[in-house]
Amino acid sequence: MIAASPRCCCCSTLVEASAAMHVIPLEDPPVTAADVRSMQVELARTNLIDFARLTAPSTFMFGVAQCSICDFVDRLIEGEFTRGQINLAPRAGKSELASIALPAYLIGKFTTRKIIHLTNNMDLTRQFAERLVALLQSEEYREIFPHVELLEVSAGRINFRDRRNPRGERGRYFVTSIKKATSGHGAHFLLVDDPLTEQEAHSKMIKDAMWIRWQGGFTTRVDPLWNRILVVGTRWARDDLFGRVIAQSFEDDRADTYEILKVPIRVDAELARKFNAIAMADPMFMVDLQRGKTKLLQANKSFSPERFSEEFIDKKKAELSAEQWASLYLQEPTPTQGIVFNKKMFVPLGKDMLREAKRKIGMSIMTVDLAMKTGENHDFSAFLHIGVMATENFRLGQGYIQQAIVLLDYWQDRIPAADVVKHVRKRYKEWEPNHVIIEDAASGIAAIQQLRRINFPVMGFNPRKLPKGKAAKEERANLAALMIANTPIYYDEKNAAIQALLGQVLEFPKSDHDDGVDCLVMAILHLKKNSDFDSAYDTYADEISALRDEIEEDDEDDDAAEAWEAYQRRPLLERSSSPYSMSPAQRAREAKRQARRDAPPQVNPFDGGIVFDDED
Repeated sequence: MIAASPRCCCCSTLVEASAAMHVIPLEDPPVTAADVRSMQVELARTNLIDFARLTAPSTFMFGVAQCSICDFVDRLIEGEFTRGQINLAPRAGKSELASIALPAYLIGKFTTRKIIHLTNNMDLTRQFAERLVALLQSEEYREIFPHVELLEVSAGRINFRDRRNPRGERGRYFVTSIKKATSGHGAHFLLVDDPLTEQEAHSKMIKDAMWIRWQGGFTTRVDPLWNRILVVGTRWARDDLFGRVIAQSFEDDRADTYEILKVPIRVDAELARKFNAIAMADPMFMVDLQRGKTKLLQANKSFSPERFSEEFIDKKKAELSAEQWASLYLQEPTPTQGIVFNKKMFVPLGKDMLREAKRKIGMSIMTVDLAMKTGENHDFSAFLHIGVMATENFRLGQGYIQQAIVLLDYWQDRIPAADVVKHVRKRYKEWEPNHVIIEDAASGIAAIQQLRRINFPVMGFNPRKLPKGKAAKEERANLAALMIANTPIYYDEKNAAIQALLGQVLEFPKSDHDDGVDCLVMAILHLKKNSDFDSAYDTYADEISALRDEIEEDDEDDDAAEAWEAYQRRPLLERSSSPYSMSPAQRAREAKRQARRDAPPQVNPFDGGIVFDDED
């Protein structure tokens, strides 16, 4: 006879108690397929990922990314946050989850709630509605949510109720195009799937109209007491619906704040760790992992290795322009207009032109902006490599030498203080710059000291004589932009890292991070103040003073006026009117003059010069 195990105040298990009494415990009964199925059904009633596993097509792949996306949606449903935005690459299975599995899951969990589902066009609306109805009528769905009763099914509308409470409130699902009206329909859940297409990405009229409908139409349909909004899709433009809701919450603290899940095609080490931790908390994922059906994410590798191979990613990156790659696969579209820096300042170069530009580079500089902390919400440490070259230009029939900047490479990451020296030396060995410049402030001070102890050739950039504080960053950026307003900045049109840098630069000061901006501004100010890039800085000081005096004495003196105009045609970097020594009024006048000048040329600057328009 086997003795019964005593209950222990320290919560010993049956096995532990039996072992202590030298008694062999009873063996657990074997787990049957029916038991496994019962467990799966029970999990499917409370977790979107488990619901999707039982109801999605057999060809749909469930990996780490899908676990993380479903976890994000579950937290939205439970109220951890009420506004969510998910951005990921095309063909990543987002519509299968957001437009088929999620509405069916919500209908089963909330039989009295109302759902409005917005898609890009009516064809997709019909397709999603047909597939959703087929799922709601399937045996799998009835096994998970047997209490759901469909009352009325029509094109784009499903009325349903809980059969256990036939007199209770009814729920409704309504799907339509985001270009159509939703008047007369309320919503507890507002779901949006891919609101913009590639054909509409560059149409300001379509994006403006969509934003007007969003503000004055769709968001007014949500229930004021209990509501959730989820917007899912691929980023196509900086001012698409995703970008505008983010900008609105940034500009007005009273506006809705969106929790954002941005999934680039390749995940960095931090995002890979975060996603892996979420997936490993899912028992069914661990079963698939042990069976070899899925795998964990690796740093700088595909976010969904089951679906997107490294070969596919490399091929797609080669096919697309840097702007398209940044938008579609990194979810970081580049702004078309800048607040401080204008996009016209930056000139993309193809492969052959870039090779020629690099051949003419006379000096290169690596600038480093170090972050003080490495947390998820803190800034990055950034490394920028630029080259300086001279180009022969022509204007109004006269030739002159103009210095130009080439953005060669950019790298950023969150690195601990102990690894700073290692990364600086690594980039120095890889890029081989003539000068290495680190801001001589905050964490940069310690880095400079460590590098100098090992006789590393580093220069400190001292910003103490420049304005300080958050506003100072913008003022320094304005100063740098003024200095290079008429100086071309060339870049590799296929370099995704440079494209990400331009996104920061053009969005500054409203960008989430400004580490790349700091690097670029540091490079420009250093070049202006300390190198041959600025050799003509004071050459014309006396000439300017004399010309101004002549013009003030006699405004009708044609020779003086022509001489003054000739001086104005010189590139800013070849003039002596240093913004460091300008008064505020002089800086304002200079800024207005720069605004009227022609944009940098878009032709090859290396095959005989650049021809400007005849008009100044």
